Amino acid sequence: MRIIMPLVLALGLITATATALTHAANAEQAARQVSNTHDALKAADGARAILNGQLVKRLDNEHFVLRDASGEIKVEIDPVLLRTLTLSDQTQVELRGKIDNGWRGPEVEIDSIRVVTSPG
Repeated sequence: MRIIMPLVLALGLITATATALTHAANAEQAARQVSNTHDALKAADGARAILNGQLVKRLDNEHFVLRDASGEIKVEIDPVLLRTLTLSDQTQVELRGKIDNGWRGPEVEIDSIRVVTSPG
């Protein structure tokens, strides 16, 4: 019994510490997440982004300009993600990805795309 009680206390302390570290990591990740193009243009490399807007211009096979109420930003979308979608410059989309502050300026590398509303 004298051995079990310290082990139980140690296990409780380890669990509490792990929980606190998880909450701190989640809070840091939430602080690094942006939700509009204005903030995305200033965000740190690797920050997560969830953006809602319209793809108003196609630059090439993978690059587009996304516009929302706060401005515009270049996004990179793998053509595989667009394969089953019919989009126009009026289609409202939700894009999820991460900021890439490359030598050509900031852009968002898109992981997923969802149509929010279609025109018509």
